[in-house]
Amino acid sequence: MTLANEFMLKTIFQLVLQFSPWEDHAFDELIRLEERLAAALTKGTIDGHDLGSGEANIFIFTERPDADLDACLRPIADAGLMPTFSAGYRAMGAEEYQRAWPRNDSSPFSIK
Repeated sequence: MTLANEFMLKTIFQLVLQFSPWEDHAFDELIRLEERLAAALTKGTIDGHDLGSGEANIFIFTERPDADLDACLRPIADAGLMPTFSAGYRAMGAEEYQRAWPRNDSSPFSIK
């Protein structure tokens, strides 16, 4: 199998780390968190962020959303953001997200 074919067989996901509400935090805090998350990721790469409608989102491209979510939990906890944190993921090109955090929460995940 060629490298191109191997790449085509891999599924890429978009993992979204969401913090809501975010009004009490500065934009610089989001950038610092993003830098700490980038250092913690094992396979994923940060694709950027958005800030608005009272929430902050950090977007990650990954082949392993569960593993990269686990890698992000420590920096999020260290920043004191666990009470406002949720996460979801979807295969690239898919419309709907699957909730990844809190675990065992079956409510829909969406971005405002």
